[in-house]
This record gives sequence, structure tokens and C-alpha cells, in this order.
Amino acid sequence: MLRRGFTLLEAMTVCAILGIVTALAVNSFQSAITQARNNDGVMGVYGQLLTARKVARAHNQPVRLVFLTDAGTPQARWERLPCDNQTFGIGCPSAGCAATAGCGTSGCPCGDMGPSIPLPAGVDLTTWAGLCFQGGTGQAVPRVAGTGDCLGPVPPGLLSLRAGVAHQPDQLLQLEPMTGQPRLLVCSSADAGCH
Repeated sequence: MLRRGFTLLEAMTVCAILGIVTALAVNSFQSAITQARNNDGVMGVYGQLLTARKVARAHNQPVRLVFLTDAGTPQARWERLPCDNQTFGIGCPSAGCAATAGCGTSGCPCGDMGPSIPLPAGVDLTTWAGLCFQGGTGQAVPRVAGTGDCLGPVPPGLLSLRAGVAHQPDQLLQLEPMTGQPRLLVCSSADAGCH
């Protein structure tokens, strides 16, 4: 007698194998999407830093990086802080804006600002908050006393700020303080160094 088709056990085995392979593929795909979003967030803020340095040098006014929350989503952008004398860049930043968390608050107008970059939940850039580039020179000044007031001293050596990225090696932002030139490095998982 000639037999055609599959038994119920054979069909169920094939379905179970297909289900397991599909579940593994979906999990891997979601992980890849999360990693790509995290990398895009860090690279977007790094691009903001490059633009902030350029604007500070071109306008001879301090420009800082701020982190804000809009509708529950953390975001980053650069802001050109106003001066007491806008024409000659004297008294920068103006006294009313030095300690504010961001332009548009506490009566502090912005001279200019970059687009807001939404940050994924897996990206921690708190050490970058308040980083400032001084007007004209573009020298890098880290946050002082919790605000990016741009009034602190330029550090004597290389400035290193860590970017925590979930489920990936950390990234390190290095700035040469005298020129403010940023470099983004990827750290090894053992944290032995960056390359």
C-alpha cells in the first residue's frame, strides 16, 4: 500500500522547529534595532557637539550642550547663550542665563539652538550635560556645579567624558581643551582602553 502525506507527529515537529527558529530571529532582530537606535542617539549628540563648537567659534559666543525632557522623552540640543552686548560678544553668557537649565526658561532667550535629538532609554550621556564651548576659541569647558554656565576654567589636560550605552561597550568622548576638538572612541568590554 502506497502512503502519502505526513503524520500528525511529523507536522507538529516541523511547526515546533519553525516556531523556535522564528522566535530566535525576532529576538535577534529586536536587539539589532535597539543597538542601532542607541548608536544613532550617541552619534546624533556627537554631531551636535561638532556643530556647537563651530557655532561658538563663528559667533564668538559660548555654546553649551543641554539635556531636556519633552513629553517624557529625554532630548539633547546645543544652545548659543546670549551676551550682555551681542554685537561685540561682551559679558558672555549674560548673568540671567548662566545658571539656567536651558534657554527659554527663567527669562533667558536663546540666540540660536540646534534641533532636539531624542535619546533612547539605553543611552546615558549625563557626563556630557552642560559641556560648553567658549566663544571665538571653541575651548571646551565641562559642567560646573551642575549647570553649563560656561564660566569655569578650561581643564589643563585631555577632557574625557563617558557615554554609557546599554548592552554595548561604552564610548568615550575626548576633547582637546585648548581647541575643543572632540573625538569619539569605542571602549573595550574589559575597559582596558579605547580605540
